[in-house]
Amino acid sequence: PDFLQIDLSNAFHSHPKGSIFRQERITTYGKVFRIYKFRTMVANAEKLGTQVTVNNDMRVTRIGKFLRKYRLDETPQIFNILKGDMSFIGHRPKLVKDAIFYEKEILDQYVMRPGITGYAAAYGRNKNTWEATFEKDKFYNQNVSLWLDIKIIFKTIGTVFTNKGESHSASEEDRQNEREQEYYYADYLLRIQKITKEQYDKGLELSKVLIKDKKRMEF
Repeated sequence: PDFLQIDLSNAFHSHPKGSIFRQERITTYGKVFRIYKFRTMVANAEKLGTQVTVNNDMRVTRIGKFLRKYRLDETPQIFNILKGDMSFIGHRPKLVKDAIFYEKEILDQYVMRPGITGYAAAYGRNKNTWEATFEKDKFYNQNVSLWLDIKIIFKTIGTVFTNKGESHSASEEDRQNEREQEYYYADYLLRIQKITKEQYDKGLELSKVLIKDKKRMEF
């Protein structure tokens, strides 16, 4: 993208210690906020490699597997809702390192508060391609209603208890490649050569600055 003009690599900020996993995400109008989840992986999991199979990840703790299966790991996000950074239903909050690379028409879809669950999360979740996720987020934004929210809630409950539409080893704590494409949008763009390695590195450095300074992204 043309706006990556500053010469600013690790744009994804997380806090490695404790039972709570914390990470910076994007909420309304590009505001950076910190999301909370229960930690489900062993300490220093990112240094242990991927070690992922469809139904097993050796880095995930036994209690972590239970929390992921029933999405209880996202319970601390109630705190994010009380702070006003999230709602119960909406698009999933995007990583800063990914949002840096969104085109304006995609960014414009994310002026609403993100949610614990949403249309894309209920209808596909980790099985969605990036393009499908953007289209489903767009559909929700254009058709938001109480009835649609009710459908999403029941669909989410059904997905959790039937184990459909999601791989339980997929995690927002690491970059596993189990689904149809990379977990991170930036990595996907680099692989399909829509951005160069130089743009990729600049984007990661820019996201570090946004996270550190708690700045808003320009929409």
